[in-house]
Amino acid sequence: MSDRTPSAVMLTRRAIDAANAGDVDDARQNLAEALAVDREYVPAWLWFASLARNDPERRFCLERAAQLDPDPKTRAALTRLRAVAPVIPPELAGIVDPAPPPDFTYAAVRPPMHRRLWLWGAVAALIVVAIGAGLFVALRGWPFAEEEPVYIAFAGGMSGAGAQYGTEMVDSIRLYLDRVNDEGGLDGHPVRLLVYDDKDDPATARAVSQQIVADGRALLVIGHRTSSTSVAAAPVYEAAGIPAITSTANADNVTMDHPWYFRMTFNNTTQGALLAAYLHDVLNADQISLIADNSDYGRSLFAGLLSAYPGHGQVRHALAVDVMSGGFDASLTQAVATLRSDPHPGTVVIGIEASFAQQAIVAIRDAGITGPIVGSEAIGSDLFLASFAGLPAERTDPGKYTNDLYAASPLIMDSLTSESLRWYDAYASAYGSAPGWRGATTYEAAIVAVDAVRTALTRTQIDDRPALRTNVRDALLALDSPEHSLPGLLGPIWFDQTRTPPRSVSFGVARGGHFQSAPIQLQPYVPQTGVDVSDEIAQGLTIKVDDRYFDRQRIVFAGINFNQITDLDTSDRSFFADFFLWLKYTGSDNAADIAFTNAVDPSLSLGQPLKNAVVDGMTYRLYRVTGRFKAPLEFHAYPFDQQNLIIQFENRSLPSWQLVYAIDPVLLATPQSERLQSGSNTSRTVNDIPNWQASSVDLYQDTVGTTALLGDPQATGSSGGVDYSLFTANVSIERVLGSFLVKNLLPLALLVLVTYVSLYFSPQSLEARVSFGVTGILTTAVLLTSVRSALPDVGYTVAIEWGFYAFIVLAALCILVSMYANRLYQQRRLSDIRRLDLVARIAYPAIVAVVVLAYVIKFA
Repeated sequence: MSDRTPSAVMLTRRAIDAANAGDVDDARQNLAEALAVDREYVPAWLWFASLARNDPERRFCLERAAQLDPDPKTRAALTRLRAVAPVIPPELAGIVDPAPPPDFTYAAVRPPMHRRLWLWGAVAALIVVAIGAGLFVALRGWPFAEEEPVYIAFAGGMSGAGAQYGTEMVDSIRLYLDRVNDEGGLDGHPVRLLVYDDKDDPATARAVSQQIVADGRALLVIGHRTSSTSVAAAPVYEAAGIPAITSTANADNVTMDHPWYFRMTFNNTTQGALLAAYLHDVLNADQISLIADNSDYGRSLFAGLLSAYPGHGQVRHALAVDVMSGGFDASLTQAVATLRSDPHPGTVVIGIEASFAQQAIVAIRDAGITGPIVGSEAIGSDLFLASFAGLPAERTDPGKYTNDLYAASPLIMDSLTSESLRWYDAYASAYGSAPGWRGATTYEAAIVAVDAVRTALTRTQIDDRPALRTNVRDALLALDSPEHSLPGLLGPIWFDQTRTPPRSVSFGVARGGHFQSAPIQLQPYVPQTGVDVSDEIAQGLTIKVDDRYFDRQRIVFAGINFNQITDLDTSDRSFFADFFLWLKYTGSDNAADIAFTNAVDPSLSLGQPLKNAVVDGMTYRLYRVTGRFKAPLEFHAYPFDQQNLIIQFENRSLPSWQLVYAIDPVLLATPQSERLQSGSNTSRTVNDIPNWQASSVDLYQDTVGTTALLGDPQATGSSGGVDYSLFTANVSIERVLGSFLVKNLLPLALLVLVTYVSLYFSPQSLEARVSFGVTGILTTAVLLTSVRSALPDVGYTVAIEWGFYAFIVLAALCILVSMYANRLYQQRRLSDIRRLDLVARIAYPAIVAVVVLAYVIKFA
């Protein structure tokens, strides 16, 4: 017979056999012996529960089983016994730990010192980790979880002839949504874009709008691209209560007939009236021939132009081409034949969707009609001009199709403001191509869409889609005046009673594959005190269009090529610049009467031109300018700062409604690598400031001035202030961190190391350990004063100071640790000292690592 002790399994099987034989007492005893062998054998606890004599015993056994294996059945059985207090079965009294005495207090028994030190070490480590995680979240946002997304839909032609325009629009929306989501979304809710392809076809557009409604997620729609597709989809959105914003459709009936539709560009009534005025009063066209398509877009532009032009001149031909039912080729051939048969067709005006307009222009030029062609905004982008580049006749005879080609547009790229330039550069950097006006107006559509959703979310729960959509529309309608507007790329965004932004039309002329601003523009008339509008009309300065007035605005193309940037003085925020400046303009030489608004010397002038010529009626003047200029230096991120060194000038006497400085189109196509080369020596960079490097040169124009009446006693409520066109050239520079960090932070790094070494000194060397900490604090204060001496008197804490302050706190903690360690030494608690020093030696580099990590996250 074996002397081996039976296992818990064997004893439990014996218990089961005894229970089946009806001997419960023997079964309980075998189970007690099984649990004495293995207290964690769950089947024994469960069988004991089944053989319990009462519910208190049963609860006790089930609790032990549930602690070892939280099986749902066991927990369910316990739930039914929750009103019963557990009682230990008598057979198990010898294997269960006894209860503590009634007056026992855990606080009376203190753990040994080494356990407390390890506990504090663990707490210190957790604090360091928490600080690091908190810094990461504060600086970069919470990356692990997000609220329920909100959805915006885009609908437009993503395939077919207009696919390149649809792609530009989607990319521009995503550019803005990425920015919004990087900043935390809308109160934590990320904004997602749903993209639908309507192929620029009205029937498909209606089907797509029904898909958007059926999907149910979108709070509003940006689209459609064309007027016909927008009109086709509008009733579906209106019936579903979904607001829509078109950034490109100009037909009046898109918004006039559909109260849930908004637009981001001018309508065809405005465009037609301004085209009529521009044709007659700027291009001196007394006769025109109009070719328009039979879509909603073409019909409304046709009507707008025909209602406005008869007051200016004669309409020789008003021809329609079919883009709706497959008859475009035949109708275009007939229209061109009509023009060709007329020896004096006048200036040809085309109002045809971009997908068909190129074919129309080619047919007109191939028919030998060489006069000016003026197009609507449909063709007013460089992307449209690029469609001619691959044509054999254009390659052999550049300009065959695009010479004397004018176009209306919401935005010409040589007139970018600082805000629109940032968008332009961000788009080009993200997608590797230059955007057009459709990208700009669609970006603005994304701005108002996100703002409207943000407002709606403050009024309605996210799961109440119908109420959210209604509140989105209400938020859009609230943008009803300049006082209630949003900042946009093309100016303040607000809607008139037709839910259309009251914006003017820019006119461009094709040059070298790009549209550049035409030399004369029309801008809304600005009433001036003491000036009679009839006198300005007689002088040719102002034009009347229906019941509105427009100023003739001269465009002066300007450019700056830097030769040298040097002698940056951060204490008085100024620098020295040497540069070439040129102007191209028509009309009076008062265009060259400029003042440098940020020159240290207010009397700085252009001086005599190095070159003065007139080419094709346009004056060209080249100057070389040297002087000191004020710089808007900002030091919050010092020494990881990037600074902008700017040159700014404006006309001394002509306000912005009479003259605007635009970027010379030659510079728009110039890569940054060439802009950064010195104009006087291309082998050198423009930057000659030690410990700095130039990263970019940007040019843009803005309007500055005041809307105040400047105390004019003749001013009336309708009078405006005086605004001037401001041209800016901006050299962005970055500090070379390597030499700066070695010079200024190496001493601090050595102090960090030396202070850390003091933690390895004997605890009885209190004076030495404390002196290291105190010396570190005092030396840091001196170093900080030295670092700040290079800065002007700023009223804020710069980035580098936080690192010095962190070390001062760390040195102070080292002093406290040293004093506590010495106290333990006095008590001869040597093992506690070793553990305290161990915790300090671990926590010190961990805290340093957290500080360094914070700088890397923030400034890398």
